[in-house]
Amino acid sequence: MKIRCNEIVTPTGVIDGLVVIENKRIVQIVPAEQITDTQWDQDWQGYKLLPGLIDIHTHGYYGYSALSVKREDFHALSHLMAAIGVTSYLVTAGDHNAAEMENLKAIAQAIEDQRHGLNQEARMLGIHMEGPFLNPNRRGAFQPEELLAPSIAKMQAYMEASQGQIRYMTLAPELDPQGELIRFCRTQNVLLSGGHTVATYDEYNQAIAQGLSCSTHTGNAMRQMDRREPGAYGAALLSDKIYSEVICDLFHISLPMLEIMFRIKPMSGFIMISDSGPMSGMPSGTYTIRGHRRTISEAGLVLLEDGTIAGSSKNMLYGVKNLAEILHKPITEIVKMTSENPARLFKLEHKGAIEVGKDADLIVVDQQYQLMSTFVEGVEAYRLHDPMTVNPDFLNPDAA
Repeated sequence: MKIRCNEIVTPTGVIDGLVVIENKRIVQIVPAEQITDTQWDQDWQGYKLLPGLIDIHTHGYYGYSALSVKREDFHALSHLMAAIGVTSYLVTAGDHNAAEMENLKAIAQAIEDQRHGLNQEARMLGIHMEGPFLNPNRRGAFQPEELLAPSIAKMQAYMEASQGQIRYMTLAPELDPQGELIRFCRTQNVLLSGGHTVATYDEYNQAIAQGLSCSTHTGNAMRQMDRREPGAYGAALLSDKIYSEVICDLFHISLPMLEIMFRIKPMSGFIMISDSGPMSGMPSGTYTIRGHRRTISEAGLVLLEDGTIAGSSKNMLYGVKNLAEILHKPITEIVKMTSENPARLFKLEHKGAIEVGKDADLIVVDQQYQLMSTFVEGVEAYRLHDPMTVNPDFLNPDAA
């Protein structure tokens, strides 16, 4: 396949040229002045060609939940991910509940299914466990009964149920002061991120020294910065040893605060996430999620009954648009946050950039960052106006 575009965003800059794809991979990027073959399969001149988005923190979308126990739901969710520009992602589970092991098994089964081929789906890279080892004092949308004290035995049970598919875990580091769980997870090739935490500046830095790799939705559900105690927030921003997740919907973090964060830590140190959930992409209104009422405001905020923000109603491409059009950040820096950095963190050697030898995970957007097309491993998985179907069980309060 040959794709012609005059704004191809690569690690070395934006170029006008032709991307040649064979056997799922990019085999050639031909600059415009060197193009001799005037025949190509798709012409996207006037648009932007970006590396596919990698979302390491998403709980669902359009009625589909990462807590489902149905393997087919994860295929439907993967199909929806491609329809919003995400070409690979971590399924984000983690609540302690009666079906937690069944949930992990279903995700693992769906990931195994994808080894035999994708069906217009984003690639599931594994599981992100956001919890249950979180601090109840920064529980966010989690219910108290969904949280547990850190336990290596419990983590071993999760690893077994997930068939080894857990790649990433969020925990409150102050609950593991000796770093025992952190060290155990690292022996299992599970990366750790600090979040839902009241850790002090010193406690958070101690966890970084013990092996923390990232900070979860930085600035949210963590001890805030103070003039005398910078807290977990300050520690995460000042450290050049970890990446920092960030939600760019301008609800979770205000525009001025985002600018402050980018002045403290370069964009090359951040990973954009959606923190989307089953209500994301849905119209404003009130919904029932696992017996609890949640509301999407007219502005797009997802709120609990007490007014707490509960994840994002937006997707990553919305964050890309915000950074490009409102904060006026260069697209070459934005794609570090959306693609290059998550690929680097998880050592995804064949993903994260438009380069020869990489998987052909690509998205086409117009000048207003409207998604036009998504390619996953060289195959077009979405085209503008393809139907997106909400989970038929979503409005059924008795559904799992």
